[in-house]
Amino acid sequence: DCLLNMHFISKDALWSIKKKSNTNLIKDHIVPIKVIHKILQTDTKRTEEDIELLLKKYYRIGVITKNEDQMLNSFQLKSKMPDDWDGDDIYARYKRANIL
Repeated sequence: DCLLNMHFISKDALWSIKKKSNTNLIKDHIVPIKVIHKILQTDTKRTEEDIELLLKKYYRIGVITKNEDQMLNSFQLKSKMPDDWDGDDIYARYKRANIL
């Protein structure tokens, strides 16, 4: 049931779910909370609507495997977006770490 509320499930995580091997899974913020917090701090004049739109765009939950989490770590993307992130592609971390 809770997996229906997730915004992204990697192929490997989906395979683990189908095999009923959920111990290998990690819940991940697609855009790290640290990044969202920094974006919110850059403009203190945002309206409630602006903040709501920003959160709808960036606050997404993903389900990935422990191995994929280690891949994010190896690319130094555990709690940040790639240095060349355009601010638009929320999946940039996953693409860089070959998860997506």
